[in-house]
Amino acid sequence: AMTRTLPPLEAPRLPARAEIVDTTLPNGLRVVAAYAPSVPMVDLRLRVPVAGHPAYAPALHVAAEAMFQGSDGPAQAALGEVGASLYAGLDPAWFTAAGSAMADGITVLLDKLVTALTAPRYHSRRCEAAARRVLARLAVTRAQPHVFTQQVFRDRFLPAGTPPVVPDDAAVRRVAAESVTAAHHEVLRPTGAFLVVTGAVDPERVVTQVATAVERWQPGAATHRGEPPRAEPRRTGVALAARPAAVQSQILLAAPVPPRADPRFAALNLTACVFGGYFSSRLVTQVRGRSGLAYRAAAVVDELFGETLLAVNVDTASEFTAAALAEVEQQLLRLADEPPTPRELDMAKSFCCGMLALQLSSQAGMASELTSALSFGFDPTWLWRFTAALLEVDVEAAGDAAATWFSPARFAGVVTGDV
Repeated sequence: AMTRTLPPLEAPRLPARAEIVDTTLPNGLRVVAAYAPSVPMVDLRLRVPVAGHPAYAPALHVAAEAMFQGSDGPAQAALGEVGASLYAGLDPAWFTAAGSAMADGITVLLDKLVTALTAPRYHSRRCEAAARRVLARLAVTRAQPHVFTQQVFRDRFLPAGTPPVVPDDAAVRRVAAESVTAAHHEVLRPTGAFLVVTGAVDPERVVTQVATAVERWQPGAATHRGEPPRAEPRRTGVALAARPAAVQSQILLAAPVPPRADPRFAALNLTACVFGGYFSSRLVTQVRGRSGLAYRAAAVVDELFGETLLAVNVDTASEFTAAALAEVEQQLLRLADEPPTPRELDMAKSFCCGMLALQLSSQAGMASELTSALSFGFDPTWLWRFTAALLEVDVEAAGDAAATWFSPARFAGVVTGDV
């Protein structure tokens, strides 16, 4: 049989930079508009900081569910004519509103968004229905094994006061329309918020349109936004938590690492990718591919509970739990003894650059990437600067990252299942 050698991969390349306008309006709202002409559409993402207002979280969950529900007939018809949709959501750090429309319908989309922000209509019946939907969604979320595992990690290792993974049902049931309105007016203000708009539109013109639309959205009275408590694990070690009759076990190991602004972060991130960031990584190849011990294995540097953590996640059958945990620890030890090779680094660089290019190729993907960069406190060009920094990581820097951050002794962890 004839065999052919596959050609070598091309060297990773930086994605082309988009035309971007970045400005802050007089009311304090930061606006980032990017030209992305792949289709005649426009995507937007609005984020308002909420981390300093944990007491308002139950009411804001209801607000997010109710905000764009129950529009009057003419307003709903206007949205439909331009193919527009809007939705909102909440996490511990941000209240997010997102939407899309045909490019020539951006003014309609902005008007609907700003009207919801400046003239909310949270009557009792709407809030009661929204609360029921929130409770149903929380029940589904709470039943997910990985959510249970994260909650156990929070309870066992993180400081008191760390927000729960899923809000308490009783707190949501107590929410009344008046408290939703109060939370909205107190928290959902333009100061510290940002709006990302991407699409087949001129960025300068978009900024002008946004400035006109949000003139009526004004800052409220100055209030103190308290800082959330630090959520760095207080100790290391592995704890067990029973989920009787579960057919799978979940393993979560996490260790604190430098934040994204640290100059060592590029090497750390690339080393995490080599270790467990994609299908050909060491952890996935060994634990899932060769030994068949896990259904899923992954390592990622991410913000969990408001802290930058290196997290390792493994899903395995109950009978293989101990063997899978031992293999993960062995692979962590191996990374220090056998740091990433030049070939492994090149493969990881190609993966990271390819994933960013794929995201930036769509309007929604670009909006999401820009939103993430701004959420971490960076300017929009950070996406390209960070990718360039990844391409500069050498074997020595990756080896230092492996030796410094991947020792098993640094990790706190939980194993949940029928164990």
